[in-house]
Amino acid sequence: MPQRSQTNRQRCAGRPTQFRGPECKAVSGDRGDDNEPIVLLTDRDEVDFMTKGYFCQRCRRAFFPQLAELGLRVEATVSRRVEQKMVYAGAGSTNFEQARKDLLNLANLNIKTERVRRATTRNGKARIALTRLLEQADSRTTPRRTNQSRGPADRRGHV
Repeated sequence: MPQRSQTNRQRCAGRPTQFRGPECKAVSGDRGDDNEPIVLLTDRDEVDFMTKGYFCQRCRRAFFPQLAELGLRVEATVSRRVEQKMVYAGAGSTNFEQARKDLLNLANLNIKTERVRRATTRNGKARIALTRLLEQADSRTTPRRTNQSRGPADRRGHV
């Protein structure tokens, strides 16, 4: 059995990995040697790495599967943890400038006010959309109550 799995691994090693487009799910082509340099601001320092890019002909979009595996957006410049801190500071402060100062003083993160505002706004919009989606799903599964009386006590105005 170990011999067989090793043979499979060797057979698959030479074969290029196929990734599907993020929207249409069509098999996408490799962008060749055009790797994308990524610089992320993390809690501790900046992290530099290269990620392989792919291009979907059908969607007409470039995408980066490694970033998706890390839970990052293509345009992300901060780690998920730093973005959480930005949103927490932005939502809890009286204004975004104060949130920027709090991040600098408390977390030693030097982030521009506009970046804090964008992260907080993006997160707020996503939460509102999720709340609406959950309310819609809940309204479909929960039967609506009508103003029907439950018994004689309700008709007399007693609870």
